[in-house]
Amino acid sequence: MNEPKLGKIITDVVHKDAVHFALAPVVAAGPLKPGMHIGFVTPGNTELVDEATKATQITPIGIVDPFIVGTVREGQCFWMMLYPGTITGLRHEWTHPAFQDQREIAKWWMRDFLDKLGSYEHVGMEVDELIDHIKEYVANPARNTIAGFGTDIEYPDEATEKEFWKYAQILIGPVDKEVIAQGAPFRCAC
Repeated sequence: MNEPKLGKIITDVVHKDAVHFALAPVVAAGPLKPGMHIGFVTPGNTELVDEATKATQITPIGIVDPFIVGTVREGQCFWMMLYPGTITGLRHEWTHPAFQDQREIAKWWMRDFLDKLGSYEHVGMEVDELIDHIKEYVANPARNTIAGFGTDIEYPDEATEKEFWKYAQILIGPVDKEVIAQGAPFRCAC
């Protein structure tokens, strides 16, 4: 049986079929129409997208959700459908070359966060060790907090906490919303 080749004219005898699409939640940099070809405004920023044209010099990697009725307004979040045949791995969690920098950005953010922790116990801790601590916390939030000394890390502002969980999930995978609601896995050691 032939696999459907979306984006190509059908030249063989085929029958109805079903397919998966790689999707990514993205934010519109400007007004976008359903089905419009789009790409990332800035390399490495896998959230902000705009129309991919010669004028914008944006590399196209997908289209605006073609099932949206109306125009996506600037700042609205929507699904980008990646071009067929471009993802490099699939397990209902796919990989794509344009998204590879995301893990490096997440590790950089965690390294900076760790430096601000100010814990004598955690001076010199590597990001991979922090990731292990985060996994332990996610498995048992009541017991596996990380103690910090002389910092305000136990009470990070909401934006920092939101970013913490955003980058943590890039590195360890999805985290239950109830665990996230309990806050970041840090406490004051005093």
